[in-house]
Amino acid sequence: MKKTRKIYQLKLITHKTISDAEKAVAKIVCAQVTKNKKSILGLATGGTFVNVYKYIVQSANKNKINFQNIKTFNLDEYANLDKRFISESYHSYMHNNLFKHLNINAKNTYFPPAINPTSYDKAIDKAGGIDLQLLGIGHNGHIAFNEPGSLLSSKTRKINLTKDTIKANSRFFDNNTSNVPKQAVTMGLATILKAKKHILLATGEAKAAAIKKLLLNKYDPRYPCTALVYCPNVEIHIDESIRVS
Repeated sequence: MKKTRKIYQLKLITHKTISDAEKAVAKIVCAQVTKNKKSILGLATGGTFVNVYKYIVQSANKNKINFQNIKTFNLDEYANLDKRFISESYHSYMHNNLFKHLNINAKNTYFPPAINPTSYDKAIDKAGGIDLQLLGIGHNGHIAFNEPGSLLSSKTRKINLTKDTIKANSRFFDNNTSNVPKQAVTMGLATILKAKKHILLATGEAKAAAIKKLLLNKYDPRYPCTALVYCPNVEIHIDESIRVS
């Protein structure tokens, strides 16, 4: 007999500006670490989160927030990245935008491995599970690198990127799609859904279609982001340029 999953109501928070949305998400992260100095954070990358991490650093320094004992698990990492573009790895992104500015122990920062990817799920479970998971969203509704059609049961794995995602990411690779890695290692949907709380940040009108699909509050495998309807504690933060009505 097929098990029926409970669908939860998603919480939408609309901010006047992109900056307001970014600051709100940064505030949530800092509040989590202040409350629990051993928090397990699930982290995202991409242009959406550059300023979020800047605001986290500013707040941490101003308010003396201690990140020394937290652990972080990133959503994804490119596979077979050309050495010419090593600065575009998500290891580099996190180091440059967050880790080097805080007293985070590098040994407590984790990225999904290309070899034996499912060991990542075990590492997350061993750490106690993710307390707060940050998420961005792709134009086609992907979260992390879970492309349309990804299974709800999927765990951390190596996947092939779609043409749409490669095109979207080419801006980081001299605007040349041939430079973009064709594969990545990503947390699976099942891995992501296990987090205790999810914060999804979407800014700019180009993300409107994916957000509208998510707000239908119905799972659609063509839009991986809609898997979040099965999570009890989800906040979606957007700016006013995303018109959902």
